[in-house]
Amino acid sequence: MFKILEEKLGYKRYLSLWHTKVEFPNGKIIDWDSVGSGAKPPHFVVIFPYNTKTQKVTLIKEYNQGINDMRFTLPSGGFDKHPTILDCAISELNEEACLKDGAFIRLLEEGHLGIPELKWGRNRFIPFLCLDSVTDGNPHERDAEGIFNLIRIH
Repeated sequence: MFKILEEKLGYKRYLSLWHTKVEFPNGKIIDWDSVGSGAKPPHFVVIFPYNTKTQKVTLIKEYNQGINDMRFTLPSGGFDKHPTILDCAISELNEEACLKDGAFIRLLEEGHLGIPELKWGRNRFIPFLCLDSVTDGNPHERDAEGIFNLIRIH
Protein backbone atom coordinates (compact mmCIF):
# COMPACT_ATOMS: atom_id res chain seq x y z
CA MET A 1 0.00 0.00 0.00
CA PHE A 2 1.12 3.52 -0.73
CA LYS A 3 0.82 6.48 1.61
CA ILE A 4 -2.38 8.47 1.13
CA LEU A 5 -1.68 12.12 1.96
CA GLU A 6 -5.13 13.48 1.25
CA GLU A 7 -8.49 12.12 0.18
CA LYS A 8 -11.63 14.10 -0.59
CA LEU A 9 -15.04 13.06 -1.84
CA GLY A 10 -15.66 15.24 -4.89
CA TYR A 11 -19.06 14.00 -6.02
CA LYS A 12 -21.65 11.50 -4.82
CA ARG A 13 -24.70 10.04 -6.52
CA TYR A 14 -25.12 6.50 -7.91
CA LEU A 15 -21.33 6.44 -8.14
CA SER A 16 -18.94 8.61 -6.18
CA LEU A 17 -15.76 10.37 -7.28
CA TRP A 18 -12.78 10.74 -4.93
CA HIS A 19 -9.71 12.94 -5.32
CA THR A 20 -6.72 11.25 -3.70
CA LYS A 21 -3.15 12.46 -3.27
CA VAL A 22 -0.70 9.53 -3.01
CA GLU A 23 2.99 9.47 -2.11
CA PHE A 24 5.03 6.78 -3.86
CA PRO A 25 8.14 5.10 -2.36
CA ASN A 26 10.41 7.33 -4.49
CA GLY A 27 8.84 10.43 -2.90
CA LYS A 28 6.82 11.42 -5.96
CA ILE A 29 3.31 12.70 -5.15
CA ILE A 30 0.49 12.22 -7.63
CA ASP A 31 -3.18 13.28 -7.56
CA TRP A 32 -5.58 10.57 -8.72
CA ASP A 33 -9.31 10.39 -9.28
CA SER A 34 -11.20 7.18 -8.61
CA VAL A 35 -14.84 6.15 -8.83
CA GLY A 36 -16.95 3.63 -6.97
CA SER A 37 -20.13 2.94 -5.09
CA GLY A 38 -18.87 4.13 -1.72
CA ALA A 39 -20.02 0.90 -0.04
CA LYS A 40 -17.74 -1.58 1.72
CA PRO A 41 -16.38 -4.35 -0.58
CA PRO A 42 -17.21 -6.74 -2.09
CA HIS A 43 -19.62 -4.67 -4.15
CA PHE A 44 -21.03 -7.14 -6.66
CA VAL A 45 -20.90 -10.63 -8.12
CA VAL A 46 -20.23 -11.88 -11.64
CA ILE A 47 -21.53 -15.31 -12.63
CA PHE A 48 -20.17 -17.52 -15.44
CA PRO A 49 -23.10 -19.89 -16.19
CA TYR A 50 -21.74 -22.95 -18.00
CA ASN A 51 -23.71 -25.98 -19.13
CA THR A 52 -21.46 -29.06 -19.12
CA LYS A 53 -23.83 -31.08 -21.32
CA THR A 54 -24.15 -28.54 -24.16
CA GLN A 55 -20.74 -26.95 -23.49
CA LYS A 56 -22.32 -23.48 -23.77
CA VAL A 57 -22.15 -20.32 -21.70
CA THR A 58 -25.19 -18.14 -21.11
CA LEU A 59 -24.55 -14.45 -21.76
CA ILE A 60 -26.89 -11.52 -21.51
CA LYS A 61 -27.01 -8.50 -23.76
CA GLU A 62 -27.96 -5.42 -21.82
CA TYR A 63 -27.88 -1.64 -21.92
CA ASN A 64 -24.45 -0.24 -21.01
CA GLN A 65 -24.84 3.27 -19.57
CA GLY A 66 -21.16 4.16 -20.01
CA ILE A 67 -21.22 3.83 -23.79
CA ASN A 68 -24.99 4.24 -24.35
CA ASP A 69 -25.28 0.98 -26.27
CA MET A 70 -26.22 -2.68 -25.87
CA ARG A 71 -23.29 -5.01 -24.95
CA PHE A 72 -22.79 -8.69 -24.13
CA THR A 73 -22.00 -9.29 -20.46
CA LEU A 74 -22.06 -12.02 -17.87
CA PRO A 75 -24.90 -11.91 -15.34
CA SER A 76 -23.90 -9.71 -12.42
CA GLY A 77 -25.40 -7.64 -9.67
CA GLY A 78 -24.87 -5.60 -6.52
CA PHE A 79 -24.29 -7.24 -3.16
CA ASP A 80 -25.96 -4.42 -1.21
CA LYS A 81 -29.46 -5.95 -1.26
CA HIS A 82 -28.62 -9.58 -0.40
CA PRO A 83 -27.83 -11.31 2.93
CA THR A 84 -24.79 -13.25 1.61
CA ILE A 85 -22.57 -13.10 -1.45
CA LEU A 86 -23.82 -16.55 -2.54
CA ASP A 87 -27.45 -15.39 -2.20
CA CYS A 88 -26.50 -12.46 -4.41
CA ALA A 89 -25.07 -14.75 -7.10
CA ILE A 90 -28.12 -17.05 -7.03
CA SER A 91 -30.57 -14.15 -7.18
CA GLU A 92 -28.76 -12.17 -9.90
CA LEU A 93 -28.38 -15.23 -12.15
CA ASN A 94 -32.11 -15.84 -11.80
CA GLU A 95 -33.11 -12.20 -12.33
CA GLU A 96 -30.88 -11.47 -15.31
CA ALA A 97 -30.46 -14.83 -17.10
CA CYS A 98 -33.71 -16.53 -15.93
CA LEU A 99 -31.67 -19.50 -14.64
CA LYS A 100 -32.00 -21.42 -11.38
CA ASP A 101 -30.34 -24.24 -9.48
CA GLY A 102 -26.95 -25.46 -10.64
CA ALA A 103 -23.71 -25.85 -8.71
CA PHE A 104 -22.28 -22.49 -7.62
CA ILE A 105 -18.52 -22.39 -7.18
CA ARG A 106 -17.00 -19.30 -5.61
CA LEU A 107 -13.74 -18.56 -7.46
CA LEU A 108 -12.08 -16.59 -4.63
CA GLU A 109 -11.50 -17.80 -1.09
CA GLU A 110 -13.91 -16.80 1.68
CA GLY A 111 -13.06 -13.38 3.10
CA HIS A 112 -11.43 -12.10 -0.10
CA LEU A 113 -12.57 -8.52 -0.81
CA GLY A 114 -12.88 -9.17 -4.55
CA ILE A 115 -11.21 -8.31 -7.83
CA PRO A 116 -11.10 -4.60 -8.72
CA GLU A 117 -13.63 -3.78 -11.43
CA LEU A 118 -11.22 -1.46 -13.22
CA LYS A 119 -7.94 0.34 -12.60
CA TRP A 120 -9.52 3.67 -11.67
CA GLY A 121 -12.36 2.16 -9.68
CA ARG A 122 -12.94 1.20 -6.06
CA ASN A 123 -15.63 -1.40 -6.76
CA ARG A 124 -14.68 -5.06 -6.37
CA PHE A 125 -16.46 -8.21 -7.48
CA ILE A 126 -16.56 -11.86 -6.48
CA PRO A 127 -16.68 -14.24 -9.47
CA PHE A 128 -18.72 -17.44 -9.44
CA LEU A 129 -18.88 -20.39 -11.80
CA CYS A 130 -22.36 -21.91 -12.02
CA LEU A 131 -22.57 -25.36 -13.57
CA ASP A 132 -25.69 -26.82 -15.16
CA SER A 133 -28.35 -24.36 -14.10
CA VAL A 134 -31.77 -24.71 -15.72
CA THR A 135 -34.28 -22.26 -17.18
CA ASP A 136 -36.69 -20.78 -14.64
CA GLY A 137 -40.16 -20.11 -16.09
CA ASN A 138 -40.95 -17.76 -13.20
CA PRO A 139 -37.77 -15.76 -12.45
CA HIS A 140 -37.39 -12.86 -9.99
CA GLU A 141 -38.51 -9.42 -11.12
CA ARG A 142 -35.80 -7.53 -12.98
CA ASP A 143 -34.32 -4.11 -12.25
CA ALA A 144 -35.22 -1.15 -14.49
CA GLU A 145 -33.02 -2.14 -17.44
CA GLY A 146 -34.63 -5.58 -17.55
CA ILE A 147 -38.17 -4.36 -16.95
CA PHE A 148 -37.90 -2.14 -20.02
CA ASN A 149 -36.86 -5.19 -22.11
CA LEU A 150 -33.26 -4.09 -22.26
CA ILE A 151 -31.85 -7.49 -21.27
CA ARG A 152 -31.65 -10.29 -23.82
CA ILE A 153 -30.46 -13.82 -22.96
CA HIS A 154 -28.03 -15.58 -25.33
